[in-house]
Amino acid sequence: MPDESVTVVVPVHNGERTIGDCIRSLLDLRPPPSGCEIVVVDNRSRDGTAEVVRRFPVRYLRQPRRGAAAARNMGVQEARGAYVAFTDADCLADRDWLDELRGGFTDESVACVGGAIVSPPAFSALERYMAQANPISQEKTIERDAVPHAITANAMFRRRVFDEVGLFDERFPMAGGEDVDLGWRIHGAGYRMKYVPGARVEHRHKSSARQLFRQHYRYGHAWTILLRKYPHLAGGRPRPLLGLYPDDLGNMRRVLSVLVTAVSRRRGSLESRFAFYDALRWMGQYAGQCAAAVLR
Repeated sequence: MPDESVTVVVPVHNGERTIGDCIRSLLDLRPPPSGCEIVVVDNRSRDGTAEVVRRFPVRYLRQPRRGAAAARNMGVQEARGAYVAFTDADCLADRDWLDELRGGFTDESVACVGGAIVSPPAFSALERYMAQANPISQEKTIERDAVPHAITANAMFRRRVFDEVGLFDERFPMAGGEDVDLGWRIHGAGYRMKYVPGARVEHRHKSSARQLFRQHYRYGHAWTILLRKYPHLAGGRPRPLLGLYPDDLGNMRRVLSVLVTAVSRRRGSLESRFAFYDALRWMGQYAGQCAAAVLR
């Protein structure tokens, strides 16, 4: 493929409900003049994901090792393009997504470009909560964080950068943390990242309380691994007890206090539902931190 070509990598695990719509949006992209290929990496799906993917003219790969990092690494290793773009199986890409991302590579110092991750219209209480209380800000992670990284639901990398800084760290066993770690290594190698708001993907909300808990369990688990790998980022904080710092315990007490107050006063109200989701989110995060601390 030409030197400016792009490989789009989509990792998927049990994504039969969403992967078809994701692929349709990618096949409808305005293709770059240099060419584009779509690679879907199935990470141990047990549902009908394979049957859905095989209906489309895309490359289908199976990765038996657990984890989004392993799936993305297989995609990078199999990529034929000079650039590798990532999105998730529950995302829908705008038609100009690739053109916008590719336009962000204005000079050789730019190793990664990330775009906007937007929410679809919210209907349920949980969807409204996710849109208001737990938004995804790619602009923050790239432009405002002291050590930047790109969220791989919407990011493009120069393929050769992986040869220099390495692939995603497969010590992150679940989705979460591996993109942060890669971004920190890219930053440490002296490269820049750019945020391009015109490169948009729509990311579906979590649809159940269980999914919300599991998402933040992964985040807590990943953060503990990151602090173990980069201890200087703990900022001199004391060693955690079972993955929990003293201020974590204080935050948990405040969340539970708000939950009890909201439920006792207005049971079934939107306020009490949001308080419940707050508590569920933090309990998931702390459970993940504890698990990573114990199962090191």
